Amino acid sequence: MIYLIYGPDTFRSRCLLSGIIDEFKKKAGTDAPAIFRFDAEEDAPERLLQFRSARSLFGSKELIVVERLFSSPKNIFAAIEPLLEEWQKSQNSIFVFWDGDCAEAKAIERVKKHAAKIQEFQLLTGVKLERWLDDEISAKHLKLSSAERRALIADSGGDLWKLTQELDKHELGSAAPAKKEAREEKIWNFTDAFLVSKKQALVASFRLVARGTDNLYLIGALARTLRVIFAIRDALDKKAQISEIGKKMKVHPYVVKKQAEAARILTQSTLTRNYGLLLTADENIKTGKLPASLAFLNLFVK
Repeated sequence: MIYLIYGPDTFRSRCLLSGIIDEFKKKAGTDAPAIFRFDAEEDAPERLLQFRSARSLFGSKELIVVERLFSSPKNIFAAIEPLLEEWQKSQNSIFVFWDGDCAEAKAIERVKKHAAKIQEFQLLTGVKLERWLDDEISAKHLKLSSAERRALIADSGGDLWKLTQELDKHELGSAAPAKKEAREEKIWNFTDAFLVSKKQALVASFRLVARGTDNLYLIGALARTLRVIFAIRDALDKKAQISEIGKKMKVHPYVVKKQAEAARILTQSTLTRNYGLLLTADENIKTGKLPASLAFLNLFVK
């Protein structure tokens, strides 16, 4: 039997995978259950292809977990594809394919044809994310105000790993006190607006500055956003996997997905012009030609 688990929400998919492994151990009822794990990013491809020779060492039931097969640059899917039909029909072996956000849609679709169970985990947003957080808070018996909950969601950017870490801090009593609802004016409100409506971005920047955000920080945030968009644009032009950008630039998959939309919409000339404005602002500040506040305002009048 084949079980396919994938999607950008690696927190929930990892929880499911852990649950499958724990349940298998429980049913196996032995100190050494027959579990074989293969990570396509870390292990040699031969290890996966040769594991069957050791099956006699296993009991009547075995669990084989194959991780990151679709996102690994080693491209070993072609070598195991001929085995999928055999694995599908196996009565004693359970094959679990796990992966995060990956661009190998064709390979995933081929596995789906043989999978008995399929579960895709998209990132939680909006009401679904709020419900997930409410459930976790209830499970941990925490008492958080609506403002604290909104602040947690805003600060995490929808990353369940970060949210869980913050909830753990609250559980241990070491979390920083929640700020006022003014925290809801977030930096990404400003960076997102800048590329669409500079009027809206200027208003957002005034609120951020009034609450203590430095002009240099705002300029740096814009530069980081544009660098990500440029990288995505380059990957799209080359028909490369944009999922790799998040790993290389240490950006959350949700942010990559969000900026990919901007990369598809904005023209190269618009991106280049705005990045040029940032370089000019940076030069004016470093050379002392203009104070940071005026160099920042120049981004909106040129």
